Amino acid sequence: DGRLSARRAASEEARIAAKVFRGVTGDPWTPVSVEGEPKSLTLGEGDFTYAKLCELLFSAKWQRPPLAHPVPNEGESVLVAEALSRDGKSSVAIIEAGVTDRKFFVQMPLGYGKKAQMAEIAVFDEALRNALALMAAGGDPEKVGRKHYARSGPARARFDRRADRLFFPALWARLEAGDEAGRRAAIVAFLRALLREARAELEEALAAVPCPATMRERGLVRARRAFHGRVAKGLGGDMSFRFLFNPEGADVGS
Repeated sequence: DGRLSARRAASEEARIAAKVFRGVTGDPWTPVSVEGEPKSLTLGEGDFTYAKLCELLFSAKWQRPPLAHPVPNEGESVLVAEALSRDGKSSVAIIEAGVTDRKFFVQMPLGYGKKAQMAEIAVFDEALRNALALMAAGGDPEKVGRKHYARSGPARARFDRRADRLFFPALWARLEAGDEAGRRAAIVAFLRALLREARAELEEALAAVPCPATMRERGLVRARRAFHGRVAKGLGGDMSFRFLFNPEGADVGS
C-alpha cells in the first residue's frame, strides 16, 4: 500500500560484503566513482566543501545516485549530503537550489559558472596568503619565506569555509540570469561578498601576526596594498571591477 517497512536484528557477521565490492552495494543514496574500478564515495578526513560537491554533482568522475535525481515536475530542489568521516564525525551539507531541477542536475559546462567561481575564490585565497606572509616578514618582500606563508593557513581555511556558504546561491544566481547584464550583476555580487569575507579574515589575521613594533605599521600598509593589488590583478585588471574596492572610485590600494 505504498508503505516501506523493515526489520532489524543483531548479527555477529556482516550481512553485506561491502568491503569486497568496494562499497558498491546498490545503495540508492551513494555516489559511485566511474574512474577505474567502481567504488563508493568515502570522505576520509575530508568534508563536503563546495569543491567536493561540485565534483560529485557536475563532473564525469562520479555516477550520481538515484536519490539525487529529481522526479518529473519536482520543481526547486534541496540536496542533503551526509557521511561519516574517518575520525567518526558526521559531515553534513544542505544545498537549497534556487533553480529548476532541469538546470540543477544536468551536466553543466559552466564556462562562467562553477569553474569561474572556484577561480575567483582562488584569487582571494592567494591574496590572503601573500598579504599575511608579507606581514609576517615585517613588510619586507625580500624576506618572505615558507615559514611566513605557513602563518596564513588558519585564515585561509576560515575564508574557505566562508566561501562555502556563498558558493551555491551565487551559482544559482548566475544560472538564472536572463541576460548578460544580469549575469554580470550576479558575478559582481559574488565578488563583493568574497571581498567582504576575505577582508574580514585579513584584518583579524593581521592583528594576530607577530611583527616587531618598529616594522608593524610598514607591514600593515604593505600587506593591505598587496592584498588589494593581487585581487585586482587576479580579476584581469578589468576597470569595471574597481568599484568593488571602493564605490566612490578611490584607488584600490588605499
